[in-house]
Amino acid sequence: MALRDVRYPDPGGISMLTVTLHSPRPSTEVCTAVGEIDIATAPDFQLQLRAALSRAPHYLLIDLTQVTFFGAAGVSCLHDLASTCTDGSKLALIGGRSPAAKVLRLCAPHEKLPCFDDLPHALSRTTAPLTFS
Repeated sequence: MALRDVRYPDPGGISMLTVTLHSPRPSTEVCTAVGEIDIATAPDFQLQLRAALSRAPHYLLIDLTQVTFFGAAGVSCLHDLASTCTDGSKLALIGGRSPAAKVLRLCAPHEKLPCFDDLPHALSRTTAPLTFS
C-alpha cells in the first residue's frame, strides 16, 4: 500500500487541506481529503484526483468524510472529473452523511456517483478485477 500525503497551507501557514492517496488493493485508489475544499484548494485537490486516475484504477474512491467545508469549486472539480472519466475507471464517494455529500445532493442532483458511508463499506461493495503479474 503506497501512501502519498500532500498538504496545502493557507497564507497564514495553517493547513487547509490534506490529501492522501493510497491503494488498499490492486486496481483501487483511494483519495482522502481532510479539511476544506474551496476555491483556493480545489485546484490542488483536482490535481491529486487526476494523479490517482492516471494510474488507471478500476475504482477511484473519493473519501470526503473529513471534509469540513465543500464549496462550489469542489462540486465543479468532481463534475469535471466524472465527465472526463471515460477510460473504464469508476468513481465512488465515501461520506454519505458528510457536509460534502449534502452539498453534492443539493447542487448536483444529476451526478449519480455511488456514495458509501465509510471505506470498509465501499471496499466491500466494489470489486476490482484480478491482476496477474
